[in-house]
Amino acid sequence: MSRPAAPPGSPRRLGALSTAQLRALLQDEPRLQRAARLSRKFQSLQQEREMCLASNCTQARVNLSLRPRLEDGKASLAIKYQELREIREACWDKQQRLEAYLEKWSPQSALGQLQARLDASEAESEVQIEQFLAQDLPLESFLESFCQSRTRSHICRTQLEKLQELLQKDQVQKDQVGRDPAGPTKCPGAPASPSPARLAPLRSGVAPKAFDLSYGFVPAFLIPSEAVVPFPVPAAPPKHHLPALGQQPASPCSEIPSPGSPLRLVGHIPVLSPQPVRRQQRLRQQQQEPPHR
Repeated sequence: MSRPAAPPGSPRRLGALSTAQLRALLQDEPRLQRAARLSRKFQSLQQEREMCLASNCTQARVNLSLRPRLEDGKASLAIKYQELREIREACWDKQQRLEAYLEKWSPQSALGQLQARLDASEAESEVQIEQFLAQDLPLESFLESFCQSRTRSHICRTQLEKLQELLQKDQVQKDQVGRDPAGPTKCPGAPASPSPARLAPLRSGVAPKAFDLSYGFVPAFLIPSEAVVPFPVPAAPPKHHLPALGQQPASPCSEIPSPGSPLRLVGHIPVLSPQPVRRQQRLRQQQQEPPHR
């Protein structure tokens, strides 16, 4: 069985040549190039090259067809970057304004403003008093303006005190939370215990606590009903109503008001009228006179 003819330039074909023929082949450049082009490896590489060229051409056409979309995307991206820059500037501006508002409307600034308003009201009142004493201001105008300035002063002082109390309470709570983060656990349904500063003893010699209501020109004092009254007060007349059948009378402990209860009526003070006195005088006169026969 005969072998197929070897292509020119193959090792089997070159192996059959003599040394002189091989030297002559090395000197023959066109023959070497033709042998290289006719080899199978060169032909396979040539086919791969043609396939790559065709593939590149197809990809180039696809890329060229997508060029308008690419340009539109670039323009849209530039617009988005511009919007992002504007939004960043707006956010920065709003952040600066927010910091200014927070600094302006902070509790410390509110305290300063209230103190300034209070000082201004006090100074205005002093100026009005000096004008009135110097007879530069009539009485009616002085009373009207002085009442207004004192009202503003009292309102500012009350607001200032309340704000200071709130800030102190917040500071105390923050200190307690910082010392004991967990804190004491409480039942959700348990009522809050009243403040010990407002509880007055019922049967002790300690004077009841008075609440200073300094909202007007004259301070007022509010005494809780459960406090001990230092002077005897006549009790209210009892109600003549019979209790229902099967109903037990209330225990005396229930009549004692509990600490923190609202204000109630302690007693009635009878006001003397002239009518009972006149009746007593008439009865005495009738008793002294002899009976008519």
